[in-house]
Amino acid sequence: MAALGACIAVTCGTVAVSLAWNSSSSNPSNTVVAGTVGSPTSLAATPTPSSAQPRCTSVDLNWGAAPLADDRRIEVKTAKSSWSVLAASHGSTTYTDSNNYRNYTVTWRVTPVRAGTSWEGPDAQVTLTCGLGEVLDLTVTNDCSTSELAWTAAVNATEYEVQRKIPPASWSTIATAVTTTSYSDPTVHPAGSRVRYRVRPSDGSSNGRWSSVATIDSWDEFRVVSIVATNGGTANTRDSGDTIQMTFSKPVDTTTMTTTSVVTRRNGNPRGLFLPATSAATGSTEVGQVDTSNNFFGGNATLAGTVAWSAADTVWTWTSTGAGTGPSMSADLAGGWVLGTAASSARCAADSTTPLAATAPTLAGRW
Repeated sequence: MAALGACIAVTCGTVAVSLAWNSSSSNPSNTVVAGTVGSPTSLAATPTPSSAQPRCTSVDLNWGAAPLADDRRIEVKTAKSSWSVLAASHGSTTYTDSNNYRNYTVTWRVTPVRAGTSWEGPDAQVTLTCGLGEVLDLTVTNDCSTSELAWTAAVNATEYEVQRKIPPASWSTIATAVTTTSYSDPTVHPAGSRVRYRVRPSDGSSNGRWSSVATIDSWDEFRVVSIVATNGGTANTRDSGDTIQMTFSKPVDTTTMTTTSVVTRRNGNPRGLFLPATSAATGSTEVGQVDTSNNFFGGNATLAGTVAWSAADTVWTWTSTGAGTGPSMSADLAGGWVLGTAASSARCAADSTTPLAATAPTLAGRW
């Protein structure tokens, strides 16, 4: 046993033996280390020159040493980029980043490591807004016929410029000196247009960077999408419960559609179905009319009914209250669509725009 003990401490014959342990299976050294690598403390970033709106053409980083760390990895990213390495191996607790970050929001991180191992401690991070901040969350919605833009205020910005682009055209400025964080574009674009927007902050004397692009992939104007007639009783006879459902592309200001009457006309020009209307003789107050080429209604009449709105005020459903009276519909609903001229009927809930007649609704069903 004594000889064996001596062999443990010294060389036995030509074979050398040493004992060591480590706290990580990935540590290739034979050095005994107790504990774990800690995090840098008090990480600070000081721009040069320092001011209320630093341009960050040079930024000094400094931090307190991390326990058991003898090396550092230094990385940087802007608000719109991913991390990039400034220094893969840095020996001191200070570092100067001489890149120009004007008008960016910039974050640095320092990760402590132990040289010659794969041990890493928790990183420390610090962020600066260099000059004008960026618009990071531009959104655009298309309620009714207005494109509604919104964003969060950029640091140090006092106003904004808004641009629009409809490919293949180039960017064009549609608003300057916007002092709020929202903007309404009332321009009516053709259905299916791909409308793009971007916003740039300013402090009144210099401009920041353009935001990411917000897009409406299929701009769709406010219009009547479909009209469907449904028989609730005897075929070719108007019964109580027969319905007409009119669907709009966007929410309707329901206070502009208070009429519950539907007008049918058999003879004369125009003739057909008026929705909703108040005059059997002329149909002069209506959202629009299905102008038919045949006399498939049994006569001229103003039809009474009840009205309900659904699907967030985009679907108007009229239900007949007549029990087997009034004109019937003897053929499928068909014909041309003519938009009504009444100024108060069927306005968009957001911007009071009347429906466009450029795209005719689909027609289906019969009583």
